[in-house]
Amino acid sequence: MTSAAPAVDPDEFAAWLRLLQTPGVGRDGARRLLAAFGSPMAVFDAPPAALKTVVDAACTRALGEWPPEFRQRLAAARAWLAGGPARHVLTLGDAAYPPRLLQTADPPLMLYVEGDVALLSAPSVGVVGSRAPTPQGLANARQQ
Repeated sequence: MTSAAPAVDPDEFAAWLRLLQTPGVGRDGARRLLAAFGSPMAVFDAPPAALKTVVDAACTRALGEWPPEFRQRLAAARAWLAGGPARHVLTLGDAAYPPRLLQTADPPLMLYVEGDVALLSAPSVGVVGSRAPTPQGLANARQQ
């Protein structure tokens, strides 16, 4: 049985994606904006003068424009979500967001999840690799 994450509001999802896709914002800028305004939707509703108290002028201008190819990326993300009941998006403030991941130095602001969301909080093993490892990386992997 698959645990379901709460469905994300389509407008809220679009605002999260837009915030993360806006050139020059980055995760650090997005965190500062979220801390100041509370949500991506509130960021985009904020007047430029308020945004400038949190990010620089170039970032403020970028937030006033739609990111390149945003509509195509949003459509692709929505199509992925519609691809099955086990597909979810978790944002930093979601109750289902993995608590241990929140404790890392730079947790992702948004996670795409396929499967049982509850497993994200269960004990697990992670494997990180590279499709194009360096010679040193290959040597290190062989030594373990």
